[in-house]
Amino acid sequence: MPEKSHKFIFNLFLFLLAGNCFAEHNPWAASPVGLCYPSVTSFMEKNYGSGYSADENITVETVPETGLKTSLNHFMWAADKTPSQNYSRILLRVNPSGEACPILLAIASSYVTLEKIADGKLPKRIMSTEWVSLGWATQVIYELNTKKQLYHPAWCQKIRYGHRKRRIPCSSAFR
Repeated sequence: MPEKSHKFIFNLFLFLLAGNCFAEHNPWAASPVGLCYPSVTSFMEKNYGSGYSADENITVETVPETGLKTSLNHFMWAADKTPSQNYSRILLRVNPSGEACPILLAIASSYVTLEKIADGKLPKRIMSTEWVSLGWATQVIYELNTKKQLYHPAWCQKIRYGHRKRRIPCSSAFR
């Protein structure tokens, strides 16, 4: 009887271990997207620490002229550009009262393509790219949820220099 219980415990252990190894990993799980903060400063302090302004690698800047500005809102990029890490960028919508609401988290992004919009509306898609190694990149295409006015990862792909693309699960894009 003890041998059977040991076998059961061993098999249970293997099952749990296998489940843990193959569990979906969501790199966006801790995202601030969808939350709002009283100000850009309170967003920055909450997400980057109270000393963020003294750290030259932590930046917050107005989105360059892309037409992405409405009469009600303007947009800013917050980023951690620490050289030893992959850059992560957060697109903030700042309303007239100063409230800052993250609408996009672009994880590990060497650059983000934000198309120019003539009427000031948010683009339907935003693409971020991270060059992983010489000749290889990971690309994430974010789509706008028009009801919530938030971006979510729609699909991910690996790109080989020369534009050969292969779709991959976003859960494994940054492993």
